[in-house]
Amino acid sequence: MNAIEEYDAALERLRSGDTIRVPVGTRITNDAVSTEAGRGKGSIKKNRKGFDDLIRRIKEATQEQKANSQVNVETDVSKHNTASNQYFRMYQESLARELSLLYENQNLKEERVKLKSTIEKLNADLAELKRSKAPSKLHRVR
Repeated sequence: MNAIEEYDAALERLRSGDTIRVPVGTRITNDAVSTEAGRGKGSIKKNRKGFDDLIRRIKEATQEQKANSQVNVETDVSKHNTASNQYFRMYQESLARELSLLYENQNLKEERVKLKSTIEKLNADLAELKRSKAPSKLHRVR
């Protein structure tokens, strides 16, 4: 396998994401292709014979990768917007529950005050009854 074929194989591995020497998802550049091919950085140069076609294919792959990453970014933004809308809806629902509980709590407090007033009134009536009647005539209710 000659050097150009090794660079071509490395370029295809970078395109497909099946890299050997560089991390998956590495931006496609001349240096990335040369590193993936097992060569040193800077080994792909415009002024070397036979590299014009390789450099053109690398540029095309770079443009393709940029276009794909733009689509991925738009998809990610769409997913995040959907999640954001869902969390906002859940937030609104929790606020509605909170308000409902506050309303119920306020009603129970008002009812408790009324019942407390009624109990105080009944206790006062009972005390009045006890004073007005003789102790022997009262029957204890159990």
